Amino acid sequence: MGRYSNHDNVTTLQDILAGQERDRPPARTTRSLRKKQVQHRLEPEEVDRLVERYRTGTKINDLAAEFAISRTAVMNHVERAGSPRRRNVLTDRLDQARQLYDEGWSLAKIAQHFGVNASTVWHALRKAGVPMRETHGR
Repeated sequence: MGRYSNHDNVTTLQDILAGQERDRPPARTTRSLRKKQVQHRLEPEEVDRLVERYRTGTKINDLAAEFAISRTAVMNHVERAGSPRRRNVLTDRLDQARQLYDEGWSLAKIAQHFGVNASTVWHALRKAGVPMRETHGR
């Protein structure tokens, strides 16, 4: 019953001194703040290594994880280094992708071979007018 009754000043003061109660409620609700993102700046040698690995075909996600930076930061470093972006990976090798597809390779296997998504392969082949196989309800 004591919990539901009004405390006298002495009891309240004892609770405050014992660290069990505050002398007044907070003016606003308190939230735990998110931890600030730590900026990871690459040394010039690291940037050179990143750009070289990008040029040899390492995926952007893998580079971002390896160097602990974002995908955007990876591409910013690549562009600043003057390295050409890898766009339309399949456009340059469409004949090879078409040949693999005609040999019976799946879209997923071709995608893995070129280091792209299966839907990228599908769109490139469709755009090139390659007749697509029946998916058998998949």
